[in-house]
Amino acid sequence: NEDIDANIIKSIYSAYDKAKSEASQGTTEGVEKKVVVKDSNENVLGYVYKVSGRHEYGSMTLMVAIDASGKLVDVAIVKNGQTAGTGAPIKNLIDTEYTGGLGLSDIDGIHAVSGATLGSDLVKNLVKAAFAEHNGGAQ
Repeated sequence: NEDIDANIIKSIYSAYDKAKSEASQGTTEGVEKKVVVKDSNENVLGYVYKVSGRHEYGSMTLMVAIDASGKLVDVAIVKNGQTAGTGAPIKNLIDTEYTGGLGLSDIDGIHAVSGATLGSDLVKNLVKAAFAEHNGGAQ
């Protein structure tokens, strides 16, 4: 939903101006949408990638914000269709491990959460897909 996406982007980049920003379809597997986030003066604030994927226990959609220098700004959960009980550990993993300033090479060092290993791996793969799109799209 466009309104949900816009609200999440606004929560990450408070100066986000939807009318001035540019959305396009992603080219990397799992990347649904790329948004060049701009303010009202058309200054680029950063980039947000809407990424989705699934495994045998459910699907997940995230918004991954990356700045112009290729560093992680934030990760927000749009939809978590994982097995019941894994939502809180996954949210905690994202909030504590996927912190601003991480680069792509830092993502591999993030360990899975016990009891939500597949969900943790899915988050990692989705964040890496956003970085792949940021770094030039499908390889």
